[in-house]
Amino acid sequence: RDTSVHFVTAADMLQKPKVKYSGLGLHLKHIGAISLDRKDYTKAEYGMEKAKRIMGQNGVLGWFPEGDCLRGDEIDPKQIKPFVVMFALKNSVKIVPVGIAGTDPDRPIHLHIGEPVPTDTVDIDVNDRKSFVPAARHFESMYYNRLVTAQQVAHQQRTTALEASII
Repeated sequence: RDTSVHFVTAADMLQKPKVKYSGLGLHLKHIGAISLDRKDYTKAEYGMEKAKRIMGQNGVLGWFPEGDCLRGDEIDPKQIKPFVVMFALKNSVKIVPVGIAGTDPDRPIHLHIGEPVPTDTVDIDVNDRKSFVPAARHFESMYYNRLVTAQQVAHQQRTTALEASII
């Protein structure tokens, strides 16, 4: 089936001159990126509603869990924002971790699509804050572990490809 990925991006990210006027900023606007305001929850709700509509139509959301494009091969758990986990749990959708290695403009990027993290394995009442916090922590831990694995595989694939191209 044909589907498109709708990327979620921070509203303030698109306002930074180095992104706004770069190829990335223009591309994100062109493909209809969903903008979430990290500072104003009321404005963020509009983006969340748009994301829910896309998911309701079997769409796919691309979401950088760190809230930014970071460099390096390691994922710092402190950098992962809870927004992705909360969205997945509240909407009962799977998160599919994708490892990304290589940001050099003259070298290929390597992606590894990891094992999905289903929300149906988490016992949660989204209306009960007491059940939500431990469930979110448990889910975040599963997600983080699978994201790290996907990142390691992508990095290893990139290293192998670069070594093969040198020889």
